[in-house]
Amino acid sequence: MSQKTRLLERLQAEQLAWKKLINRVGPSQRELPGAAGEWSIKDIVGHVTAYERFLADRLKERRKGIESQPSQTPEELATFLATHGYPDFSSPLIDDDEANAVIFQAIHPLSWAEIRLDAQRVFRRMLDEVMAIPEDQMTETLAAMVASSTYEHYHDHIADIEAQLGRQEKKN
Repeated sequence: MSQKTRLLERLQAEQLAWKKLINRVGPSQRELPGAAGEWSIKDIVGHVTAYERFLADRLKERRKGIESQPSQTPEELATFLATHGYPDFSSPLIDDDEANAVIFQAIHPLSWAEIRLDAQRVFRRMLDEVMAIPEDQMTETLAAMVASSTYEHYHDHIADIEAQLGRQEKKN
């Protein structure tokens, strides 16, 4: 089995497990703060989706022969945010906490339905971009980049979501 095939199968299996977890979230649990700091489960899903969107866009650029470089100046960083609607996660000028704060401000006002629909669309677009990568170009580095922005990122937040669900189950 090729590296690309293994990656695609893993992406789909991990996405299915992620969706099953998210589907356990009831209406009263979706927007309760405290799943991860002040973030709700809805905010976590939107946050993960922002990273998948970043990945999908970078893969699309790569497919089109556009070599994207991380923002190197505050002006480039601001332009990137204005153009894409999310921070340049690859820039050395912004740390994870700052990037996550920008994401939170953008996604927090959105509804659960908007977040879920966006997550589904973005995952599908990202998966299409991975499928478009020729077999001989699927390097370990590229596969690791895909993994870190998708299923490895899910794993970073699964315990937060499960803990929030468990806290709510105890209250009920």
